[in-house]
Amino acid sequence: MPALNSFAEGGDFEGLPGPRVFAEDALPALLPGLNRQPEPSELTITMRVLLRDVTTGLYFCQPQEWTAESGKAQNFKHSAEAMNLARAHGVENAEVVLAFEESSYAVSLPLP
Repeated sequence: MPALNSFAEGGDFEGLPGPRVFAEDALPALLPGLNRQPEPSELTITMRVLLRDVTTGLYFCQPQEWTAESGKAQNFKHSAEAMNLARAHGVENAEVVLAFEESSYAVSLPLP
């Protein structure tokens, strides 16, 4: 039976071959995806910021116009813009909805 350190020295250990050493430039050929840069579509998560009336379930389009379809609702630049608009128009029971287009997942944030 070989000594325990013989494996580290490149010898067999319990019938296993010794360690393999690869030149650094051989790694991309062995692991083709190693240095691949992700496509922009792989990094982008599209999120819409919407304002929804909790009582009716309708989404804000423009003053005095609300819709049941989130895709037709106004997309705000950020949640603070949606909150400010709700306050300016006296919408009391509203929430900001962060809707992710790639999935059916949405986050609702009640207005303070």
